[in-house]
Amino acid sequence: AGGVVAAHGAQAASLSSARLLPPIGGGSGEEDPRPSTAQQPRDSARFFQNDALNFVFLIALGGAYYQVADVGTCLAIADAIPDSDFGSAFRAFSAAGERFAAEADAALAAGRRISAREAYWEAANYLFSATYCADPMGAPEQFAPTWHRQQALWEQGGALLDPPVELVRIPYEGTTLPG
Repeated sequence: AGGVVAAHGAQAASLSSARLLPPIGGGSGEEDPRPSTAQQPRDSARFFQNDALNFVFLIALGGAYYQVADVGTCLAIADAIPDSDFGSAFRAFSAAGERFAAEADAALAAGRRISAREAYWEAANYLFSATYCADPMGAPEQFAPTWHRQQALWEQGGALLDPPVELVRIPYEGTTLPG
C-alpha cells in the first residue's frame, strides 16, 4: 500500500501546512525516510492507468462495503499487479481467492459458520474479479473453471446463512438457468 500512501502525500502536505499534521521527517527539512515504491503513485480513484484493469479492481474493492472484500487485501493485490498486466491480475486475484477459500474451509471445520460464510464470499469475490482477466491475458479457457469455482464458493457461503439460500433452476429455451 506504499503507492497509496505516496499518492496521498500532497494531501498530507496541505494538511501539514495547515498545522493539522506534523511534517514528514519531524519538520527539520530532512528527506522522508520511508522507501519509495517502484510503481507510479496512485490516487484514491485510479489505481491503474489501464481503464479495464482499474474497473476490475474498483469492483473488487467496492465489495468491502458488502463485507465480501477487505481493503488491505485489495491493496496488497493491487501492489502485485503491474499496470496492464492481466496475467498478473488473474494470478493475484486467484491466489487471494484460494487463500480465503482455504480459510473458509478451516473455519467451517472448526465450527465457525459465520467466519466460514464470510471467507467463502470473499474468496468468491476475488475469483469473480479474476474472471475479468482471462480474455485480456489471452487465456479464455481459464474463464469457465474460475467462474464455476467462484460460483461454488458463493453457494457454499449461502448455504451457511440461517435459513440457507435456496437455489432454483429457471427453465429457459430448453435448458435451465441458475437463480
